[in-house]
Amino acid sequence: MSQPEWPTVDLDRTRPSGQEWPERPTPEAPRRRRRRWLAMVAVALVCALLAFATVTTVAARRTLAGVALPVPATTSQAPTTAPPSSTPPQPKPIYMLADHPLLASGITLPDSTCTLPPFRRDTAGLTAYYQAFVGCMSTTWQPVLQARGLPFEAPHLNLSEHPGETGCGNPDSDPELGEFTAMYCPADTTLYLPVDRLTKVDRGRASSHLAVLAHEYSHHVQQLSGLLWAAAEEADRVGDDTPEANQVTRRSELQANCFAGLFLAAAAGRGSITRTLASQAVGEFRNGALPETHGTAAHQAAWAKKGYQQRTTAACNTWAAPASEVG
Repeated sequence: MSQPEWPTVDLDRTRPSGQEWPERPTPEAPRRRRRRWLAMVAVALVCALLAFATVTTVAARRTLAGVALPVPATTSQAPTTAPPSSTPPQPKPIYMLADHPLLASGITLPDSTCTLPPFRRDTAGLTAYYQAFVGCMSTTWQPVLQARGLPFEAPHLNLSEHPGETGCGNPDSDPELGEFTAMYCPADTTLYLPVDRLTKVDRGRASSHLAVLAHEYSHHVQQLSGLLWAAAEEADRVGDDTPEANQVTRRSELQANCFAGLFLAAAAGRGSITRTLASQAVGEFRNGALPETHGTAAHQAAWAKKGYQQRTTAACNTWAAPASEVG
């Protein structure tokens, strides 16, 4: 059976009434989308404090091989209709952008108390710090996604400087990935946060690490909800290496900044994250300027601050924002 055609995603597309979105297909991504969404933005460590990066891919096609077994003979006539299933429908991502239900009015994150170990810059210390912070983000985002009928699973965490083969390629051999500082790979739902590289750009501040983690985790939220896939489809539709595709990338990245600010606001003043630390982490986004793909320093800071101050997912709807607000 041939794969169903995947519908083109428009920025203002609404979900047809009474229809369910099909499950995401899993063919190999076109080469042009691979270049756009797998390419890492390389930034010299001496030129920027943070280099936020996202990696988007489509899981490789998995072929299921097997045999068809004959139906056992019975003495009674088979029913003409199948009995109703008692299994509740499983949550599925929704592949929309501006009209995504996660961005509806009034959705907030619950107050979150993150209990983190003391911040230390050695590998063991950062590993414990990252694990605790990622766990706290998962605890906070899970009920928000599930309340909207969206799936949830915690991301994996990889802190290796040379992770080897990942679901998005091998950073050591794939020139499109290059010397990434941090990345999220949706194909294996993993946050790749090489400790050795991050400690070279953090200036000894815990706030830098919180900003990177919150940003990359926000890409995981986009992946679970369907926003990340919809953005990849839109970038492919407008054409690779075009100003329009760059704008799609910026909208996705700036939304991740805003989601990061949203979480930091939920955690500010509770547990290990003081209001001062949360505010400093939000301020770190002004140091991540990559104008073509991530936005200017002003735009990066503005969207992180917007999530932090307004505290609703609707405030993070970069897809409905005018072009002037996404650089």
